[in-house]
Amino acid sequence: MPPFYATFFAYRLKIFAPEIKALVKKKSKFSLNQEAKRPQSINIKRIDCFSRSRKRGRLVMLWIIYVVFVLAVLFLVMPLVLSYIFLCVGFPRAKDKETPENYGLSYRNFSVVTSDGVNIKGWFIPGSSKATIIVVYGGIRRTKGLKEVTPGGELSVSMLPLARFLHEGGYNVILYDRRLTGESGRGLLTRSAEDVYAIVQYIKSQSLDMNKIGLLGHCAGGWISIMAAGGKPGLFRAVVADAPIPNLKEGGRWFQAASHLPAFPFYNLFLLMGRIWVRDIKSVDEVSSNQYVSRISPSAFFLIVEARDQFFPSSSFERLYDLAGEPKQIWKDIDAAHTEAHARFPEEYKRRVLSFYDTYLQDSSKS
Repeated sequence: MPPFYATFFAYRLKIFAPEIKALVKKKSKFSLNQEAKRPQSINIKRIDCFSRSRKRGRLVMLWIIYVVFVLAVLFLVMPLVLSYIFLCVGFPRAKDKETPENYGLSYRNFSVVTSDGVNIKGWFIPGSSKATIIVVYGGIRRTKGLKEVTPGGELSVSMLPLARFLHEGGYNVILYDRRLTGESGRGLLTRSAEDVYAIVQYIKSQSLDMNKIGLLGHCAGGWISIMAAGGKPGLFRAVVADAPIPNLKEGGRWFQAASHLPAFPFYNLFLLMGRIWVRDIKSVDEVSSNQYVSRISPSAFFLIVEARDQFFPSSSFERLYDLAGEPKQIWKDIDAAHTEAHARFPEEYKRRVLSFYDTYLQDSSKS
């Protein structure tokens, strides 16, 4: 560069040095402002991401709470409520659709109060002898005069035909509403034997033969009959149990049919939760037929087992029969579903049952 131009530019730079410095300073400030703004923009994005993460976290937490709530309802609240309904208050009550008059039988109503304060209502059908049969039905919403479809779903049956053939055999017959069903009051299901004991006191008040009392029970009614007879040995001279609940631990399929819930795990939880309401027993084994059937002896025991029972395996009934003392009888391999034998083979059922009662009740009780 020629000396002239160098001198000129040097002079111009010297003159405009303050302006250049101001411009550089301004630009530097602008750059700093820009740099200051960039981190601020990044922080907003980070805050936005953090906010979205918190929302996702809250959503996940709500789902966890919802799942825990549903599981608690399914596995704690529902079994607790079901056990309370089954054991303490019963399901919505059904009403009698028939009376003994529909079968040409005269009868009278009666009412008794059990030792634990439950009001039991029933029918007394007088016969021609001093011997009396107490009929105990099964089911959870049945009554003494309700025609109900059998568990097999094919037959509509009532307990009144049983009462009729027993009456024709000369027996006094008692049909009653179990506690938690029909017109009777509420009380712990596991104390259902008290209903039967209260009815025995009614039989006594009618001046009937106290040494000639028999029981006939179906399903849960068979379980109650076995408990009542085993609980007070000698009080009942003859016990007929048609497909009784052998062991409450094996009642899963029966529970499934009654509640429409899977047997596992709900039945196990039902038994566990039941301990909250039933505090006078240590184990369900204490109220199982297997624990009482051996105590029935020397009274007679007749077990009826349907081959197509869909609730309890035949091995359970065989074990129950093996535990029973003498005298005892069994009628098995019947081509019928649970408690359907009397509906499918009425004449054979009548012949066998009356023969059993005549042997152990009717020897000297005919008037």
